[in-house]
Amino acid sequence: MMGKELHDRKWRALTLVALGAMLITNQRAPAQVKSGNFMSYDFYIGTGATLLEITLSGAVSVYFERVLKGTTTPHTVWDRNIQLAVMSGITFVPISLAETRGKWIFANLGWVSMSVAFLGALGGILVALCVRYTDAVMKCLATCASIVLTTVLGAVWLGAPVDFVIGVGSTIVIVSIL
Repeated sequence: MMGKELHDRKWRALTLVALGAMLITNQRAPAQVKSGNFMSYDFYIGTGATLLEITLSGAVSVYFERVLKGTTTPHTVWDRNIQLAVMSGITFVPISLAETRGKWIFANLGWVSMSVAFLGALGGILVALCVRYTDAVMKCLATCASIVLTTVLGAVWLGAPVDFVIGVGSTIVIVSIL
């Protein structure tokens, strides 16, 4: 889509990132799936949906990079974010008003929910700037680094389990980023 080829180094990094992410997420599989008891296909449906989401996210990242860096587009990152915000508002404000039955949309949100929403919006702006000044591959690597950071912080602050396979997956992701 961008009219450029990826060097072997970037293909190796993307392959290693995918391998590392699969190792990290494989540890979250339910015990019946790991033991070979296939009574429920929920894990496989979830894995398939995740792979579809990752594929679509990559395609959208490349398309967004093309839109931002296209020579015929005089718009900045901020112009594109305002366009996205307006279209999101047109789409989701009526839905929110229907669900809240005309009440103030943010009436039931506490300060933690508002903070998380603000951080999500800030993350969107950072992703847009990342794509604008680097490329979609670097955005992918940054996203995988955030997965590793989330895993580490979850283990430190929340006592989430970390075993050898998660450690190997995290190491692979870090090496591929470097």
